[in-house]
Amino acid sequence: MDNKTFWNLASHIYTPFQERRHRKLYSSMAALIAPLIDKSARVLEIGCGTGQLTAQLGANCAEWVATDFSPKMVGQTRKRLHSVDNITFRTEDATSLTCADGEFEVVVIANVLHIIPEPAKALAEIARVLRPGGLLIAPTFIYDGHENRRQLQLMQLAGFRTYHRWSPDDYRSFIIANGFLPRQQHLIPASPLSNCLLIATHPE
Repeated sequence: MDNKTFWNLASHIYTPFQERRHRKLYSSMAALIAPLIDKSARVLEIGCGTGQLTAQLGANCAEWVATDFSPKMVGQTRKRLHSVDNITFRTEDATSLTCADGEFEVVVIANVLHIIPEPAKALAEIARVLRPGGLLIAPTFIYDGHENRRQLQLMQLAGFRTYHRWSPDDYRSFIIANGFLPRQQHLIPASPLSNCLLIATHPE
């Protein structure tokens, strides 16, 4: 089963699964992210899933563009949040965005980079669509020695794939190596993997 097929199939159960098992995680992330997004900002969200962060943050800026490479994930987010005027929905590949150069003040890519085969390509695209000095908000699941291996094995049997197993330090180094300047880093305990919420800026 390829990645897109897996996430299209998962879209129908993703909302109750994530928001039951990871409610505290997403609330913690949203609380840390919300003060960083200006009311006048144009925000691109890459990997919106079924709207876990979109629902909590999307209405708090001038424009929020919610994208995912799974059209069925985007469809679920649209179904939940279609009535929020400033949110638009698109199917996008993180490694080949259709957005214009410098189009956004903020890019949010939550829990995505570790499941992309070539995450450096995604960061290159993010650098392209961010204005100079723009903000990258990039939480992702990491390996910090507290993994729930049984849960991970069950997820892998279901078709879930992780391409990158970063420690918090490795993840920070990866972001730096791809041209971004880290400003904040928060480790949020979760299961089966902890979450590293990294906030960085695009160089001027």
